[in-house]
This record gives sequence, structure tokens and C-alpha cells, in this order.
Amino acid sequence: MTKQTAQDFLDGDELDYVPAGRQSYLVLNAFHDLVGLPWNEATLSYVTALKPSRIRIVKPGTVLRDNTIDRRLTIELDADNKIVHIEQELAVQLHGSFKNGFELRTEIGMMKIRRDEERVSSSKRVPE
Repeated sequence: MTKQTAQDFLDGDELDYVPAGRQSYLVLNAFHDLVGLPWNEATLSYVTALKPSRIRIVKPGTVLRDNTIDRRLTIELDADNKIVHIEQELAVQLHGSFKNGFELRTEIGMMKIRRDEERVSSSKRVPE
């Protein structure tokens, strides 16, 4: 089978996904709606939707090792065990010409900047 492109998914019904054959890693922010809530059985149950391979709790002053573990969830807590930030390390397939996760993240960042500039530009247009 030829490599899939984004266009392939626009042209028909639901398709089986075929991995690109090249991968890298990204860290994605998750569950912003849990920020400020206590770390307890309810929030633990909620984050399992991300299917973490491991859960790492980070409290103020914690020193982290710089390693990547696919699907690991890192949950930063404040001194009162309230959630400050949640992120997950993920393996991503590199479609197209992306060489690594940094290039992919940079392109997504540039796409967001262009989107936001277009929104600002269109909001400044005066209706005729």
C-alpha cells in the first residue's frame, strides 16, 4: 500500500490507519479542565482515559530525569496536591517530510500563528 496522506482521509469513509514507518516523540498538554482540582481517586480515574503507560507525580522541588517513556503522564501538583499541569509523552508517526518531533511541533506552532493572524485580520474588516 502507498503511504497515506491527510487528503486520503478527506476522500472517503472511515479508513484503517497505516503507520508512516517513522516516528518521534512529543509532549502534549492534556486536561486543562482539571487544573486546580485535587489529585484524588476521581482525577486519577479521569486521566486513565489517556491510557498512560506510567503516571509520574511532580511536586514543588522535584528534579526530573530527561528521558522519554511513551504514553507516560506527568502530573504537576502544588503544595496542597492540587493539579497545576498535566502532560503526556507520546510517540507520533511522521507523515510527509518531517524529520523529527521538533520539526512537527514547529510546523504546528506556525500554523497556529497563521490561524490567529487570520482571525485578527478578519475581525478588523469593516462590513460593507
